Amino acid sequence: MSLATLHNLVENLGAATQIARQLRGSEALRSDPDGRLRIADLLTAIAEARSDATSLLLGLAPTPAAHSVPQPVTTATPNISLQALLDEYVSVKKSRLKPDTVRRYRDCLDRYWADHLSQPAENLTPDVFRAHFITLPSPAQANHSLRIIRALFNFYNAAHDKNLLNPVQKVLKLEGAFIVRPRDRLCITSV
Repeated sequence: MSLATLHNLVENLGAATQIARQLRGSEALRSDPDGRLRIADLLTAIAEARSDATSLLLGLAPTPAAHSVPQPVTTATPNISLQALLDEYVSVKKSRLKPDTVRRYRDCLDRYWADHLSQPAENLTPDVFRAHFITLPSPAQANHSLRIIRALFNFYNAAHDKNLLNPVQKVLKLEGAFIVRPRDRLCITSV
């Protein structure tokens, strides 16, 4: 069979009669003494044609290397600290953030991530982040800091067209954030 015929078959794979007409003279199909095609032979021929067409078309496809996804790099602008990331984030998003939100972001990072604020952001690897995250005393504040740091790294990557590795991803993929149940806020009063 030629490539054009095979391509035609693949386009019209659902039309069994057209495939049967194309393959009528081939050895793949046998007919009854009356000249009629048997359904079982027709289905077998269709499956073989589909298999041959698929393997041929896969051979024509570009190699996966041509469509490779760029891997995240672990380097950023030299010596940009977590504190500088926070300052830049706040300065750009200042019109959308309430002052109380900015204060809570700064307090949370100052309280729980003070050792890492002055260090370069690329030093906060997923392993370092995970080791520090699981030692934080308050699960709710740990989750809050996780969301803040994830937002900082996502913002930096988008604003600077960088591909800085987000350290939060390992925690989220392995065990996820802490589960914090909301308090029961129902006040029962006696009548």
